[in-house]
Amino acid sequence: MSVAYHRSDDGILLHSRGGIEVRLIDCPVARRGFRSFFGVWLVRDATRGTTFLVDCGPAAAAERIAEAVWRHAGGRLDALLLTHVHMDHCGSAGALAREFPDLRVIAPAKGTRHLVDPTRLVTSSRAVLGDIVDAYGEITSVPETALSSPDALGGLRAIDAPGHAPYHNAYVYRAGDETILFPGEAAGVHLDPRAGGNFGTSCRMSVMPYIRPATPPRFVFPVALASLDRVRETRPTIVCYAHFGASDDASLLDGARDQMLLWRDVCAELLSDDPTAADDPIGRLLPSLLDADPNLGAYRLLEPDIRDREDFFIANSLRGIVGWIQEERSSERKG
Repeated sequence: MSVAYHRSDDGILLHSRGGIEVRLIDCPVARRGFRSFFGVWLVRDATRGTTFLVDCGPAAAAERIAEAVWRHAGGRLDALLLTHVHMDHCGSAGALAREFPDLRVIAPAKGTRHLVDPTRLVTSSRAVLGDIVDAYGEITSVPETALSSPDALGGLRAIDAPGHAPYHNAYVYRAGDETILFPGEAAGVHLDPRAGGNFGTSCRMSVMPYIRPATPPRFVFPVALASLDRVRETRPTIVCYAHFGASDDASLLDGARDQMLLWRDVCAELLSDDPTAADDPIGRLLPSLLDADPNLGAYRLLEPDIRDREDFFIANSLRGIVGWIQEERSSERKG
């Protein structure tokens, strides 16, 4: 499947073949810069007669997603695959389970308790994200009877991929000659200029896609790296990123691995020279990464409000990497 974007007023259709239709639904929220960031994937497989979503965005997006399902799938929705239980990926699940009563919700098994009772999820999210949580909307519980397992959907394989979150799945869907990978955030963030919304009009279509790690605290580097290696082994024909866009260039997964190692090494060197650099990740760490990391080349082409959004999440990812480095060094000193 080659990636070609065909826009509609509620999202982007990726040109498909073999009876597979893959659609990216953009789920903006009422927060500066939070557009073309939360991606929900709507997949229709005419051969199997199956329609499913991968992730469902924040609660504020529930109505938009439901409308897309009615418009493009005639109201048929067999399954919702959640890569992980963060509010920007699972927030609409409860509302969708009530809109579509036969919906099967598939998620990492150890995270499902936070879908049934999201109280702790909301509290921990607010501790990390602050008032951004308000823009995500009010999350509602998923009925326990809606929970299901990956084997409920033919052609689907779930891959255990912790790192970005302690309970995290990537999903591979095979249909005919296509192997479609939904890595969640196990392979970081990918902003494709062709998907629009993040880059200025001067950004040419040929610019290298912007990718960055998604490594928030508490982050365990070897666990995340092993997860990425399992994801890379799937050899997909197309990669559908949660944030934001798709690619038929599976070498981006290799690039994501190289990038994680580079960020670790650059941060470790900077912290060795000056441990206080950890106190200002954007001012003290990011400039060196921009010089060293070719996959951040498009950072300076981001729209100003998008760059502010990215700075927030880059800082969070750097705190995760820095925290792991500090813990490792502390253990070495004690040992």
